[in-house]
Amino acid sequence: MQDQYNQTIFRIQDKEGRGPWRPGFSHNWVIPRPVHDLLIPPYLEHPNFIEEIYKHRFTGVGCKSLDQLRVWISKKEYKKLLKYGYQAGLFRDCNIFLDSEIQSIFSREQHLSKGFVPVRLY
Repeated sequence: MQDQYNQTIFRIQDKEGRGPWRPGFSHNWVIPRPVHDLLIPPYLEHPNFIEEIYKHRFTGVGCKSLDQLRVWISKKEYKKLLKYGYQAGLFRDCNIFLDSEIQSIFSREQHLSKGFVPVRLY
């Protein structure tokens, strides 16, 4: 896939720029739902995921729309995440380098803790 520059990405993260799917944390907030069977982790959806992220400066996983993000995170789950210090927001300066119908893997020139614009998810 050809790189797409200056794309907007929506995601949920903490003030350090870490997403809520970090290892060992999701059991604190995930509420099992049938849709989870359709949400494939990026390393399974894109077998070359790890190889690709090392080619870029600062990388993350997000969605191209708030509607897409709402598939990943329910209203109840989001309320839990807010208590843990997570927030929905966007970046406007992303380079999407792996993409699908459910998620986008992107890079930025700045660390994910910078330039994050909060948005209302629910």
